[in-house]
Amino acid sequence: RGLGNAHDLVGRYFMEHLEMPSGQLALTGERAPSTVMYAFEFGRTKARGELALSAAKQREQRMLNATVSLQPTTTAEQEVLSTFQRMTPERLEAYRKWDEGGRVGPLSIGLPPARADTVVGPPRMFDLLTRQEQAPNPASRVTLGREHDALGMPRATLDWRLTSLDRRSFRAFYEVLGRELGRSGVGRVRMNDWVTSTEESWPASTGGGWHHMGTTRMHDDPKQGVVDANCRVHGIGNLSVAGASVYPTAGCANPTLTLVALSLRLSDRLKTALG
Repeated sequence: RGLGNAHDLVGRYFMEHLEMPSGQLALTGERAPSTVMYAFEFGRTKARGELALSAAKQREQRMLNATVSLQPTTTAEQEVLSTFQRMTPERLEAYRKWDEGGRVGPLSIGLPPARADTVVGPPRMFDLLTRQEQAPNPASRVTLGREHDALGMPRATLDWRLTSLDRRSFRAFYEVLGRELGRSGVGRVRMNDWVTSTEESWPASTGGGWHHMGTTRMHDDPKQGVVDANCRVHGIGNLSVAGASVYPTAGCANPTLTLVALSLRLSDRLKTALG
């Protein structure tokens, strides 16, 4: 019965982006198509392309939204020239120093120099990393625990729950992706065993993207949401919430630009209301 919680909705509908390695893509054509727009170089690349299904196909399959990124699979010799560098403690430390130094000069990642006789052509093998939205689920929630932190505040307790729709969407996404890449002659997809499994369980490697969303969801009906369309808490005239916690659904894209847009819109409304 706390602020905005007349209907026990505060803390519910916690959502994350499921970000998980899901399979491999092998290009099979005689000439490898250009993958420059999908490349990613840590600390340098500002944007990259990712593969996704059309909205029509998502509706047809009754599945959640998702994208997949292509990360060139490398040998030990090729790793120094790869556009994707897996993070190790040493590389993270090198990046920290580079960042503190104003990002001047090349980013040294402490790898041995490439052999002079190493010739690397366009990549033909890719690891596939999926980012998928999570279905809104009232049982997935944050509550206040009995333990307190150093400032005497109750610690948050997370009960993160996934649904059968989350699981089925992963499998359906790769069934469509693999079929279309094969039909078009681009390549073949090998899915990880857990993706193709019809079991409801998730692998031990299940993880998220540090994109915490939900818990004060937006809805016109106070029985279904904590804030209204203007981010104002239902039943309280002078309390508003701006951020990813008001998202009613999560999508699959990074949430930051959307939460900034919501915050700017709310600030404009408050400036107008306060004169």
